[in-house]
Amino acid sequence: RASNPGFLLILAFDIVLAGCFFPLVLGLFWSKISSLAALVSILVPTTLRIILQFTIPEEIAGAETLIPPLISLFLCVVISLIYPEQNKYILAEMMEAGDSEVDLDDVELHSATATVSAKPDILYSMGDISDTDTTDS
Repeated sequence: RASNPGFLLILAFDIVLAGCFFPLVLGLFWSKISSLAALVSILVPTTLRIILQFTIPEEIAGAETLIPPLISLFLCVVISLIYPEQNKYILAEMMEAGDSEVDLDDVELHSATATVSAKPDILYSMGDISDTDTTDS
């Protein structure tokens, strides 16, 4: 069964579905996902999918494809709620408070899903956008 190329292709897609689908979707559409939750919800179901391939009884064949993605979704949501990403909100809170002296060296963003909507006047004061350098040469 393992030497069949069609089977190997289906297994490869099952492994990606098991570990990567829900962390990717939640990372795109849910701002509260944490990097720890994404990592755990990729590694655990992927490993589980590979183990189930060789251990699941024939009577419940097919469950090895359905169980790991559901575990991935569960782990991603629960871990994100228990261990929220703290650092990605610091810069947004400082900007909303109107602190124009934001030092970006003091702020660490650890999540790839961190998004910050900044006000243009704060960006000017931080030096990201220069309005003095608009002369044509």
